[in-house]
Amino acid sequence: MGVLGAHPRVRRRGATRALYAVVRRFLALLLIPPSLANCRVPVQCSLVVASEVDINAHLALTPDALSEATFTFCRNAACASGTVGSVLVPDSGTANDGTFDLDGSLPDVSIFLDNELDGYTEVQFYLPIDNVAVANGDTYRVTITDAAGATLIDVSRPAIYDNMETCGTFSKQLRMDLYPTSASGVACSNAVCNAGVDVTGTFDTSDFTTPVHVVLCRDETLCATGSGYLSGLTTSNVQSFSGLDGDFLGSVTLQKSGSAIAYDVHSIEDTAALHDGDVYALTITQGTSTLVSGQATATYTTTFPNGPPCDPVGCHDATLSVH
Repeated sequence: MGVLGAHPRVRRRGATRALYAVVRRFLALLLIPPSLANCRVPVQCSLVVASEVDINAHLALTPDALSEATFTFCRNAACASGTVGSVLVPDSGTANDGTFDLDGSLPDVSIFLDNELDGYTEVQFYLPIDNVAVANGDTYRVTITDAAGATLIDVSRPAIYDNMETCGTFSKQLRMDLYPTSASGVACSNAVCNAGVDVTGTFDTSDFTTPVHVVLCRDETLCATGSGYLSGLTTSNVQSFSGLDGDFLGSVTLQKSGSAIAYDVHSIEDTAALHDGDVYALTITQGTSTLVSGQATATYTTTFPNGPPCDPVGCHDATLSVH
Protein backbone atom coordinates (compact mmCIF):
# COMPACT_ATOMS: atom_id res chain seq x y z
CA MET A 1 0.00 0.00 0.00
CA GLY A 2 1.45 3.37 -0.97
CA VAL A 3 0.56 6.98 -1.34
CA LEU A 4 -1.93 7.49 -4.14
CA GLY A 5 -0.65 8.92 -7.38
CA ALA A 6 -2.56 11.59 -9.23
CA HIS A 7 -4.31 10.04 -12.21
CA PRO A 8 -4.51 11.89 -15.54
CA ARG A 9 -8.24 11.26 -15.73
CA VAL A 10 -9.86 14.02 -13.67
CA ARG A 11 -13.51 13.53 -12.89
CA ARG A 12 -15.83 16.47 -12.44
CA ARG A 13 -17.06 16.81 -8.88
CA GLY A 14 -20.19 14.71 -8.41
CA ALA A 15 -20.16 13.95 -12.13
CA THR A 16 -21.52 10.41 -12.24
CA ARG A 17 -24.47 10.91 -9.93
CA ALA A 18 -25.25 14.39 -11.22
CA LEU A 19 -25.00 13.52 -14.91
CA TYR A 20 -27.16 10.41 -14.48
CA ALA A 21 -29.84 12.37 -12.67
CA VAL A 22 -29.78 15.38 -15.01
CA VAL A 23 -29.97 13.28 -18.19
CA ARG A 24 -32.94 11.29 -16.88
CA ARG A 25 -34.67 14.50 -15.81
CA PHE A 26 -33.93 16.29 -19.09
CA LEU A 27 -35.31 13.43 -21.20
CA ALA A 28 -38.46 13.34 -19.07
CA LEU A 29 -39.00 17.08 -19.45
CA LEU A 30 -38.66 16.88 -23.21
CA LEU A 31 -41.13 13.97 -23.27
CA ILE A 32 -38.77 12.03 -25.54
CA PRO A 33 -40.20 8.60 -26.35
CA PRO A 34 -38.32 5.72 -24.71
CA SER A 35 -37.22 4.42 -28.13
CA LEU A 36 -35.42 7.68 -28.89
CA ALA A 37 -34.15 8.17 -25.34
CA ASN A 38 -32.48 4.75 -25.57
CA CYS A 39 -30.99 5.62 -28.97
CA ARG A 40 -32.85 2.92 -30.87
CA VAL A 41 -32.95 5.08 -34.02
CA PRO A 42 -29.55 4.46 -35.70
CA VAL A 43 -29.14 7.99 -37.04
CA GLN A 44 -29.46 9.36 -33.51
CA CYS A 45 -26.88 7.03 -31.95
CA SER A 46 -23.44 8.24 -31.02
CA LEU A 47 -23.26 7.63 -27.26
CA VAL A 48 -21.01 4.91 -25.84
CA VAL A 49 -21.51 4.01 -22.17
CA ALA A 50 -18.76 2.04 -20.43
CA SER A 51 -19.43 -0.75 -17.97
CA GLU A 52 -18.44 0.56 -14.56
CA VAL A 53 -18.86 0.43 -10.81
CA ASP A 54 -19.45 3.72 -8.96
CA ILE A 55 -19.65 3.45 -5.17
CA ASN A 56 -19.91 6.71 -3.26
CA ALA A 57 -19.10 6.93 0.45
CA HIS A 58 -20.57 9.99 2.18
CA LEU A 59 -18.73 11.22 5.27
CA ALA A 60 -19.50 14.15 7.58
CA LEU A 61 -15.93 15.41 7.19
CA THR A 62 -14.04 17.84 4.99
CA PRO A 63 -11.32 16.51 2.66
CA ASP A 64 -8.47 17.86 4.78
CA ALA A 65 -9.64 15.55 7.58
CA LEU A 66 -9.09 12.65 5.16
CA SER A 67 -5.59 13.63 4.05
CA GLU A 68 -4.00 10.75 6.03
CA ALA A 69 -6.91 8.31 5.81
CA THR A 70 -6.52 4.86 4.27
CA PHE A 71 -8.99 3.96 1.51
CA THR A 72 -9.66 0.29 0.70
CA PHE A 73 -11.92 -1.06 -2.03
CA CYS A 74 -12.56 -4.77 -2.59
CA ARG A 75 -14.44 -6.89 -5.11
CA ASN A 76 -14.77 -10.38 -3.68
CA ALA A 77 -11.27 -11.35 -2.47
CA ALA A 78 -9.33 -8.81 -4.56
CA CYS A 79 -8.58 -5.44 -2.97
CA ALA A 80 -6.82 -2.15 -3.64
CA SER A 81 -5.89 0.50 -1.09
CA GLY A 82 -3.88 3.64 -0.52
CA THR A 83 -3.58 6.95 1.29
CA VAL A 84 -3.83 10.39 -0.24
CA GLY A 85 -1.09 11.91 1.94
CA SER A 86 0.57 15.08 0.70
CA VAL A 87 -1.01 14.76 -2.76
CA LEU A 88 -4.21 16.25 -1.35
CA VAL A 89 -3.75 19.88 -0.37
CA PRO A 90 -5.74 20.51 2.82
CA ASP A 91 -8.54 22.77 1.69
CA SER A 92 -11.87 23.05 3.46
CA GLY A 93 -13.01 26.07 1.49
CA THR A 94 -12.95 24.80 -2.08
CA ALA A 95 -13.44 21.53 -3.87
CA ASN A 96 -10.43 19.21 -4.22
CA ASP A 97 -10.56 18.23 -7.90
CA GLY A 98 -8.36 15.23 -8.63
CA THR A 99 -8.55 11.50 -9.20
CA PHE A 100 -6.13 9.14 -7.43
CA ASP A 101 -5.31 5.47 -8.03
CA LEU A 102 -5.43 2.69 -5.46
CA ASP A 103 -2.87 -0.14 -5.51
CA GLY A 104 -3.32 -3.85 -4.92
CA SER A 105 -4.63 -7.10 -6.39
CA LEU A 106 -7.72 -5.34 -7.81
CA PRO A 107 -6.47 -3.20 -10.72
CA ASP A 108 -7.78 0.09 -12.12
CA VAL A 109 -9.52 1.33 -8.96
CA SER A 110 -9.49 5.11 -8.55
CA ILE A 111 -11.06 7.51 -6.10
CA PHE A 112 -12.20 11.10 -6.30
CA LEU A 113 -12.73 13.26 -3.21
CA ASP A 114 -15.60 15.68 -3.72
CA ASN A 115 -15.70 18.45 -1.12
CA GLU A 116 -19.39 19.26 -1.02
CA LEU A 117 -18.63 22.45 0.95
CA ASP A 118 -21.42 21.76 3.45
CA GLY A 119 -19.43 19.68 5.93
CA TYR A 120 -19.67 16.51 3.84
CA THR A 121 -17.19 14.80 1.55
CA GLU A 122 -18.25 12.28 -1.06
CA VAL A 123 -15.52 9.72 -1.70
CA GLN A 124 -16.22 8.32 -5.16
CA PHE A 125 -14.75 4.86 -5.83
CA TYR A 126 -14.59 4.01 -9.54
CA LEU A 127 -13.86 0.66 -11.21
CA PRO A 128 -14.13 0.06 -14.98
CA ILE A 129 -15.47 -3.44 -15.73
CA ASP A 130 -15.65 -3.53 -19.53
CA ASN A 131 -13.13 -6.39 -19.67
CA VAL A 132 -13.96 -8.02 -16.35
CA ALA A 133 -16.15 -11.08 -15.75
CA VAL A 134 -18.76 -9.90 -13.25
CA ALA A 135 -21.94 -11.48 -11.92
CA ASN A 136 -24.76 -10.60 -9.57
CA GLY A 137 -23.67 -11.54 -6.07
CA ASP A 138 -20.17 -10.13 -6.41
CA THR A 139 -19.34 -8.63 -3.02
CA TYR A 140 -18.03 -5.06 -2.86
CA ARG A 141 -16.52 -3.66 0.30
CA VAL A 142 -15.53 -0.06 1.09
CA THR A 143 -13.39 0.68 4.13
CA ILE A 144 -11.97 4.05 5.19
CA THR A 145 -9.89 4.45 8.35
CA ASP A 146 -8.35 7.61 9.75
CA ALA A 147 -4.68 8.21 10.60
CA ALA A 148 -5.16 6.68 14.07
CA GLY A 149 -6.75 3.54 12.63
CA ALA A 150 -10.31 4.38 13.65
CA THR A 151 -12.92 3.13 11.19
CA LEU A 152 -14.86 5.89 9.42
CA ILE A 153 -16.90 3.56 7.23
CA ASP A 154 -16.86 -0.20 6.59
CA VAL A 155 -19.70 -1.55 4.45
CA SER A 156 -19.88 -4.61 2.21
CA ARG A 157 -22.78 -5.57 -0.05
CA PRO A 158 -23.56 -8.07 -2.81
CA ALA A 159 -23.99 -6.52 -6.23
CA ILE A 160 -27.03 -6.34 -8.47
CA TYR A 161 -25.84 -5.00 -11.83
CA ASP A 162 -28.06 -3.03 -14.17
CA ASN A 163 -27.91 -3.97 -17.86
CA MET A 164 -28.10 -0.68 -19.76
CA GLU A 165 -28.83 -0.56 -23.48
CA THR A 166 -27.48 2.48 -25.32
CA CYS A 167 -27.38 2.76 -29.10
CA GLY A 168 -27.79 -0.97 -29.53
CA THR A 169 -24.97 -1.95 -27.18
CA PHE A 170 -25.18 -3.13 -23.58
CA SER A 171 -23.18 -2.17 -20.53
CA LYS A 172 -23.25 -3.24 -16.88
CA GLN A 173 -23.67 -0.54 -14.25
CA LEU A 174 -23.43 -0.73 -10.49
CA ARG A 175 -24.01 2.30 -8.24
CA MET A 176 -24.19 2.52 -4.48
CA ASP A 177 -24.43 5.45 -2.09
CA LEU A 178 -23.09 4.45 1.31
CA TYR A 179 -23.04 6.11 4.73
CA PRO A 180 -21.34 5.00 7.95
CA THR A 181 -24.74 3.71 9.13
CA SER A 182 -25.40 1.70 5.93
CA ALA A 183 -26.13 -1.98 6.54
CA SER A 184 -23.79 -4.63 5.18
CA GLY A 185 -24.89 -7.86 3.53
CA VAL A 186 -28.07 -6.54 1.85
CA ALA A 187 -28.50 -6.65 -1.92
CA CYS A 188 -29.84 -3.34 -3.20
CA SER A 189 -31.08 -1.94 -6.48
CA ASN A 190 -29.27 0.94 -8.18
CA ALA A 191 -31.99 3.60 -7.86
CA VAL A 192 -30.49 7.09 -7.65
CA CYS A 193 -31.40 9.54 -4.90
CA ASN A 194 -31.94 12.83 -6.72
CA ALA A 195 -32.00 14.94 -3.57
CA GLY A 196 -32.52 18.69 -3.71
CA VAL A 197 -35.20 21.21 -4.55
CA ASP A 198 -37.17 22.44 -7.53
CA VAL A 199 -37.67 26.19 -7.33
CA THR A 200 -40.45 27.18 -9.72
CA GLY A 201 -42.17 30.35 -10.87
CA THR A 202 -42.50 32.71 -13.83
CA PHE A 203 -40.92 35.94 -15.03
CA ASP A 204 -41.62 38.43 -17.82
CA THR A 205 -39.16 39.72 -20.38
CA SER A 206 -39.32 40.90 -23.98
CA ASP A 207 -35.56 40.51 -24.45
CA PHE A 208 -34.72 37.17 -26.05
CA THR A 209 -31.13 38.02 -27.01
CA THR A 210 -29.49 38.97 -23.69
CA PRO A 211 -28.54 35.94 -21.57
CA VAL A 212 -30.14 35.41 -18.18
CA HIS A 213 -28.04 34.64 -15.10
CA VAL A 214 -29.34 32.34 -12.36
CA VAL A 215 -28.08 32.16 -8.75
CA LEU A 216 -29.58 29.64 -6.30
CA CYS A 217 -28.35 29.67 -2.68
CA ARG A 218 -29.13 27.46 0.31
CA ASP A 219 -28.93 29.07 3.74
CA GLU A 220 -27.09 32.10 2.31
CA THR A 221 -23.62 30.54 2.11
CA LEU A 222 -23.91 27.69 -0.44
CA CYS A 223 -24.63 28.80 -3.99
CA ALA A 224 -24.73 27.49 -7.56
CA THR A 225 -24.84 29.64 -10.69
CA GLY A 226 -25.50 29.31 -14.40
CA SER A 227 -26.29 31.37 -17.49
CA GLY A 228 -28.24 30.75 -20.67
CA TYR A 229 -30.10 32.28 -23.59
CA LEU A 230 -33.81 32.56 -24.31
CA SER A 231 -33.51 32.62 -28.09
CA GLY A 232 -35.70 30.03 -29.78
CA LEU A 233 -37.92 29.55 -26.73
CA THR A 234 -41.53 28.83 -27.74
CA THR A 235 -44.66 27.44 -26.14
CA SER A 236 -43.94 24.04 -27.71
CA ASN A 237 -40.46 23.40 -26.38
CA VAL A 238 -38.48 23.32 -23.16
CA GLN A 239 -35.09 24.98 -23.08
CA SER A 240 -32.40 23.86 -20.67
CA PHE A 241 -29.15 25.46 -19.57
CA SER A 242 -25.99 23.40 -19.52
CA GLY A 243 -26.38 23.29 -15.75
CA LEU A 244 -25.73 25.00 -12.46
CA ASP A 245 -22.35 24.61 -10.80
CA GLY A 246 -20.68 25.84 -7.65
CA ASP A 247 -21.18 24.59 -4.10
CA PHE A 248 -23.72 22.10 -5.50
CA LEU A 249 -24.91 21.10 -8.97
CA GLY A 250 -28.21 21.62 -10.73
CA SER A 251 -30.11 22.45 -13.88
CA VAL A 252 -32.42 25.13 -15.23
CA THR A 253 -35.38 24.51 -17.55
CA LEU A 254 -37.49 27.22 -19.16
CA GLN A 255 -40.77 27.18 -21.08
CA LYS A 256 -43.12 29.82 -22.45
CA SER A 257 -46.28 30.15 -20.38
CA GLY A 258 -48.58 32.59 -22.15
CA SER A 259 -46.78 35.93 -22.17
CA ALA A 260 -44.50 34.83 -19.32
CA ILE A 261 -41.64 32.35 -19.05
CA ALA A 262 -41.95 29.50 -16.56
CA TYR A 263 -38.78 28.25 -14.90
CA ASP A 264 -37.73 25.25 -12.86
CA VAL A 265 -34.38 25.64 -11.08
CA HIS A 266 -33.33 22.22 -9.81
CA SER A 267 -30.55 21.51 -7.30
CA ILE A 268 -28.66 18.23 -6.86
CA GLU A 269 -27.29 17.90 -3.32
CA ASP A 270 -26.19 15.44 -0.65
CA THR A 271 -29.39 14.31 1.02
CA ALA A 272 -27.73 14.07 4.45
CA ALA A 273 -26.99 17.80 4.38
CA LEU A 274 -30.63 18.78 3.81
CA HIS A 275 -32.94 19.57 6.73
CA ASP A 276 -36.43 21.01 7.10
CA GLY A 277 -36.12 24.76 7.48
CA ASP A 278 -33.40 25.20 4.84
CA VAL A 279 -33.89 28.58 3.16
CA TYR A 280 -33.36 28.81 -0.60
CA ALA A 281 -32.87 32.18 -2.27
CA LEU A 282 -33.22 32.53 -6.04
CA THR A 283 -32.09 35.45 -8.17
CA ILE A 284 -32.51 35.65 -11.94
CA THR A 285 -31.08 38.67 -13.72
CA GLN A 286 -30.82 39.77 -17.33
CA GLY A 287 -28.28 42.50 -17.97
CA THR A 288 -29.05 45.19 -15.40
CA SER A 289 -32.63 43.97 -14.84
CA THR A 290 -33.68 41.70 -11.96
CA LEU A 291 -36.35 39.30 -13.18
CA VAL A 292 -36.72 37.20 -10.01
CA SER A 293 -35.56 37.78 -6.45
CA GLY A 294 -37.04 35.91 -3.51
CA GLN A 295 -36.69 33.06 -1.07
CA ALA A 296 -38.65 30.13 0.32
CA THR A 297 -38.26 27.68 3.19
CA ALA A 298 -38.06 23.97 2.44
CA THR A 299 -40.11 21.22 4.02
CA TYR A 300 -38.82 18.05 2.41
CA THR A 301 -40.58 14.93 1.27
CA THR A 302 -38.54 11.89 2.26
CA THR A 303 -38.41 8.71 0.18
CA PHE A 304 -36.23 5.59 0.17
CA PRO A 305 -35.54 4.72 -3.51
CA ASN A 306 -33.93 1.38 -2.66
CA GLY A 307 -35.89 0.69 0.52
CA PRO A 308 -34.98 1.61 4.14
CA PRO A 309 -32.53 -1.30 4.66
CA CYS A 310 -30.49 -0.02 1.71
CA ASP A 311 -30.94 3.71 2.30
CA PRO A 312 -30.18 4.62 5.93
CA VAL A 313 -30.55 8.29 5.00
CA GLY A 314 -33.83 9.19 3.32
CA CYS A 315 -33.82 11.00 -0.02
CA HIS A 316 -35.03 14.56 0.59
CA ASP A 317 -36.69 16.69 -2.08
CA ALA A 318 -39.02 19.68 -2.12
CA THR A 319 -40.77 21.96 -4.60
CA LEU A 320 -40.69 25.65 -3.74
CA SER A 321 -42.34 28.63 -5.37
CA VAL A 322 -40.43 31.90 -5.79
CA HIS A 323 -41.54 34.85 -7.92
